[in-house]
Amino acid sequence: MENLVTITSTTDGDVELLPGETRYFRIRKFDSYTKSGGWYWKCGNSDEQSRIENASQGKTVVKAIRLERGVIDWYWCVKKDS
Repeated sequence: MENLVTITSTTDGDVELLPGETRYFRIRKFDSYTKSGGWYWKCGNSDEQSRIENASQGKTVVKAIRLERGVIDWYWCVKKDS
């Protein structure tokens, strides 16, 4: 059985990322780590953390891609107002 990946420090609450899915989220900034562009996530029972340089900017959105084989790619992008 695949481990469940849950991103736990987003502005929308916990975000689950299943194999083959892409999710977008904003980082909930509540401590020095998240204020510096980092976020917390879980893989099964394992607590993890990731950070992308410059992801702490105001309108930054993180794009999480979980491939079918279990690899997770993280990207940051800036959402423009329409």
